[in-house]
Amino acid sequence: MAGSITYNADSTKFDLDYIFTTTSGGTVFSANLKDETAFDLFSDSAVVDDAIYFGITKNSPYLPLSDLYLNIGTALSAVGLTITWEYWCKINYSYIGQKVDAKYSVSGAWVEMDSLGNDANNFTTTGETAVRFPWQLYQNYNVTVNGIANVWWIRARITALTSISEGGATQTSKVQTNDGKIYPADYEEGSPCTFQTISEYLATNFTYLEPTHMGSCLYHFSAFGLSIPHGCYFETKHDLVEFGNCYSSSSR
Repeated sequence: MAGSITYNADSTKFDLDYIFTTTSGGTVFSANLKDETAFDLFSDSAVVDDAIYFGITKNSPYLPLSDLYLNIGTALSAVGLTITWEYWCKINYSYIGQKVDAKYSVSGAWVEMDSLGNDANNFTTTGETAVRFPWQLYQNYNVTVNGIANVWWIRARITALTSISEGGATQTSKVQTNDGKIYPADYEEGSPCTFQTISEYLATNFTYLEPTHMGSCLYHFSAFGLSIPHGCYFETKHDLVEFGNCYSSSSR
């Protein structure tokens, strides 16, 4: 049987624990909309700093959320609109001998997301759409949003706006997310899965993740999980692998 790989497949989607929309410059929060199948995304009189928050609890069996799946029934319509996708970033341990980009925060801050694939076009495309992103570097749950702590948060915040006529709305189904993991399956001893196999799969199917293969054994990936089931053969030999900006190496 030929081996296969999946990443953020339909079978691993799950519901969020929190969804909040905001008004008045992001200061007034809605009720929790996680179970709603239809709700307004932004007010028709939205202003800069209004935002939508998506979250899962720290104690969820999943790590930080990856991808958002939305069914847009009414497209957002605005002039001069910029929506910035952000996550809470805090580096809470020391990286000895490793340079950390100044973008990331030691004290804690909302920072713009990396490796974003915005199929939803910031809520202007109707139908079943997705905002695609891997786990974010140094994402942290040490922030309180609407009185709620210990949550992995992603937010879509209006950072520029001239005028708005329609804030957009979802329809039919709940917003969901995914677990951000690579799942190889059915690879056999004579033809095992390798980091090269994963790199080629991502380069073909998820170009926004920008996987890089340099030389014969150096790989760069965005941050994701790797879940290898029992009985699936995975081989690594003299590989140097970078996930996000954290390195792992193998000599066998």
